[in-house]
Amino acid sequence: MAISGGPADALVELKLGGSGSWNRDGVVLFTADDGGINRIAESGGNATPITTLDSSLSERSHLWPQFLPDGKHFLYFAESSKAENAAIYVASLDSKDRKLVLKASSNPLYVSPGYLLFHRQGTLMAQQFDADRLQLEGDAVPIAESVDFNPFGSVATFSPAGNK
Repeated sequence: MAISGGPADALVELKLGGSGSWNRDGVVLFTADDGGINRIAESGGNATPITTLDSSLSERSHLWPQFLPDGKHFLYFAESSKAENAAIYVASLDSKDRKLVLKASSNPLYVSPGYLLFHRQGTLMAQQFDADRLQLEGDAVPIAESVDFNPFGSVATFSPAGNK
């Protein structure tokens, strides 16, 4: 849907609901029916895979893609049937390579000026994240207790309010 309003345009038909992210260059990432993350132009066209599940880690799906400020790199959560393999990764539109950011059990969220938010055992955590070097810094700190979590989607219910 255009930011100015109007009807919504369907870009791709999915059997399962999924999560997605849209960058300033008109690239849309979404969780595809096969569990990997695909990309498609905001104008439509063919969707192409950008991540593939790693069977050696018993991955079931890649969820919650979120573009980083450069519009090229993105975070996502890799859900696994083995809890110890669930993790947050960073990847790029330009490569099939990915980098482990953190072992975790929920959706990641990057917030300015450089923090990664994630859920850990009922607590919303924040840890400094250098979006240029694509790595965590320092230790994670708790910022909210008793945060809702839905294990059927590996999603915690939180959203930053901005610079208020």
